[in-house]
Amino acid sequence: MYEFSNVDGFLEISESMAEMIKYVANEPSVGLFFIQHHAQNAVPNVIKVKKNLVEKSHETTLQTQDFEDSIAMVRSMKECGSPIANGMIGEIKKAMVTMKTKQPKRGLIRPSASGSQTEIASFWGKTTFHAQEGDEKRSNYFSNVFKSAKKKVNSLNWQQPDARGSIDSKGGK
Repeated sequence: MYEFSNVDGFLEISESMAEMIKYVANEPSVGLFFIQHHAQNAVPNVIKVKKNLVEKSHETTLQTQDFEDSIAMVRSMKECGSPIANGMIGEIKKAMVTMKTKQPKRGLIRPSASGSQTEIASFWGKTTFHAQEGDEKRSNYFSNVFKSAKKKVNSLNWQQPDARGSIDSKGGK
């Protein structure tokens, strides 16, 4: 009969084991197990990345809208902002010149005869603010400035609009 050596036995066992491993490795259920294991490990990371992507996309959309709004504002400022700013600067300069010409030198302000303290007291009622001796000069100065501004406003002749709604200027064009 046939004699088997130990080496032949180990060789046959190893070939059978290799064949069995190939059979088990190629089994569809084993493949599905590895796919399921990989999916369980990868899905939380994919969800986290998707969430971060949605947040970043939303932030990018908001920033893009902000940039578009800023560009629109800069364009509108370019078109009409300069005349408005120049007009405002001119008005401020006029007001500063008026304040400089109307501002008396220190120590020359005298209390007015109209009784500015009584006017303030009647305006505020019983809760009047009385100035200290050091503050009296400042309060008289400011009340005189406000009075002169009020007189100037009252003395202005406001131009009446004509039938078309435009205002005729006295200086002409």
